[in-house]
Amino acid sequence: MCTTVFFDKEVEEITFVPVTLNYTRALESESFMGELRGAKKVGESVGRMLRAYEVFSMNLGTTYIDFCEPI
Repeated sequence: MCTTVFFDKEVEEITFVPVTLNYTRALESESFMGELRGAKKVGESVGRMLRAYEVFSMNLGTTYIDFCEPI
């Protein structure tokens, strides 16, 4: 959205602020270990997205939010 209004000349200047969300436990840690052993990567699907509510009940450890230098 931001690049569209910039390139369409609807605004003259845009500042991007990169934000990262990090956790002490990665969501993909179990599947990543399998992938390292040669297992096929689990594909994205609508079903997996609908089951994403399970993620909200998971303990991901400490959450770190970093606001980087504006671009």
